[in-house]
Amino acid sequence: MAQSKPGPARFLLCFFDGKALSKRGKGISMKFLRLVMVVLALSVPCLVSAATLPAAAEKDFKPLDGVIIRQEGDTWLIDVGREQGVHEGDLFSVVEAGKPVAHPKTGEKLGSMPQITGLLQVIWVQPRFSQVRRISGGGTLAAGTQVRRFEGLNSVFIDEIGTGEELFLQLRESLTQLKWLGYRKGAGGPDEKEAAQLVFIWNSSGLKVIGLDRQPLRFYSAAGYPGEVHARAQASAGTQTAGAKAPATVAAPAVAAPLAPAPAPGSVPSEYTDLGQLPVPAHIGAFVRQENRLLLAASDGHGWQIIDVSAAPKVIARNPNVLMGKVIGLHWWQPEARGPMYLALTMQVDENASGGIDGSKRLESTLYRLSGDQPQVVRSEVADMVGSFDLDGDGRPETLLGQDLDRDITFGSRIRKYRPSADGLVSSSADIPLPLGFPVIGGTLCRLGGTDGLSAAWVKSRTLYVARNGKSPSEVSGHMGGSMVSFSYDVNPNAVNRLFRTVPLEVAPICADTDGDAQPQLIAVGSDISPLQLLGVMPDIKKSWLVAVSYTGSKFRHQKIGPEIDDAAICALAWDRNRLLLVVTYKDKESGSHLMALENPKTDGRK
Repeated sequence: MAQSKPGPARFLLCFFDGKALSKRGKGISMKFLRLVMVVLALSVPCLVSAATLPAAAEKDFKPLDGVIIRQEGDTWLIDVGREQGVHEGDLFSVVEAGKPVAHPKTGEKLGSMPQITGLLQVIWVQPRFSQVRRISGGGTLAAGTQVRRFEGLNSVFIDEIGTGEELFLQLRESLTQLKWLGYRKGAGGPDEKEAAQLVFIWNSSGLKVIGLDRQPLRFYSAAGYPGEVHARAQASAGTQTAGAKAPATVAAPAVAAPLAPAPAPGSVPSEYTDLGQLPVPAHIGAFVRQENRLLLAASDGHGWQIIDVSAAPKVIARNPNVLMGKVIGLHWWQPEARGPMYLALTMQVDENASGGIDGSKRLESTLYRLSGDQPQVVRSEVADMVGSFDLDGDGRPETLLGQDLDRDITFGSRIRKYRPSADGLVSSSADIPLPLGFPVIGGTLCRLGGTDGLSAAWVKSRTLYVARNGKSPSEVSGHMGGSMVSFSYDVNPNAVNRLFRTVPLEVAPICADTDGDAQPQLIAVGSDISPLQLLGVMPDIKKSWLVAVSYTGSKFRHQKIGPEIDDAAICALAWDRNRLLLVVTYKDKESGSHLMALENPKTDGRK
């Protein structure tokens, strides 16, 4: 394979790094040389070696051994983390020593055949340890049990443009711990992708590696790799320029057949009506009524779906392309009463698209427009967290706001208001007075009964905050919140000692006139959670409930509404046609996520 030549800075670094420095460096200030090296390395672009791509993939997918530290609820902690190159979504096999293998003639021990007894998936990463959940296998995972990353996983290489066979051969030769199912040209069949636990997809953009549930694990740019220029030339005809923000039509996604309603666990209170199990698990969701249909956008963090929940829940659309990040926000937006419906998606993505291990991430949003039932990209890489609001109380979320990430207080003070345009999307400064710290991605703006003007409501640190007409917020305590969604960011990326902050994204309260007195109340989620959730270690929610908050003229009063739901989290909330709708996700995976309704909700006097 041909190697590209190093640039001047790379050559200078190599020259100073070896013996040449020791021989020629007499009388020259070492500090000065180091300064020159750093300046040149940063200012002179280096050509990427042709071996960079396979070498980076080999590094990321080579075997990595670890052990179980301890069990935490229905998850476990292992002793490898970000410093060892672990990412969210990585898969670890549970490995046990197998029978020894001996030579039949000499009796010499040749080794042993390790036995894989289970599969674990990383759901949370810290510098020196990670949290994993069990995907398959059974039995006790005691402290000290050996685990190994990507050991024995079924893998397939999909070459979409016909130029990646050499890359596949390199990876197959170096990553021998993987069970390669083969090399396929074209898009690859659904059966092949279904059978594989790792899918390596080569196309004009580069190499994408997809894990379980289509979760993206790594992405490597094609720049500098042989065949990259030819591949891009093939893909250029009829393809939109990279980075363009114009609307793009996407292929119609595969749609799941309706799922027969499954009974929820026996702990569901009789006051709730179970409207059916969702076809996919949901950790976050957003409802909207579109004429005679009720739609739910839902995500488990790895992908998103649009589900028609007017009758039996049925998936009508899903994310049209691979998501290279974690979904943390979904919001419907309809700026015109008879205009198109939009879906705004906020994600946390890696700053380093090459799969680096520095942990740097950014938040960005993508806006889709529904054409029929198919989502079309209107604008991507919007550098804001976004949220939609129904400011006039007619049930239509007509206002879309964006907010920057402030590394000191998380939710920044720069608020933008978006509107559709011929170019897709334009923004301007919002003229809505918002309290400091209000999260547009998880807050509510509405007109509460007994108050003047707009009230802003949000949940933070187990407390509900309500700010009336731009005034200082009032606090309503009582075990508020209980989310399954969070994101992390580096508080000071330039510091020597990195500090990461994890922020739960709570379900936004809603405004609803539940008792018919024409005085809207706030309905918020409450829960009983493990102290570990407060520390950001794991989402262990013991029970969840709803809380009604009303303003009496001098203070806010809150009471529980409806019964508690055991071993479950409330992940989405809406008021539709005189009933409260909830998405309830159970800790038991088999129970999954259910759509539930609380008809004619009444407070029970409990705080």
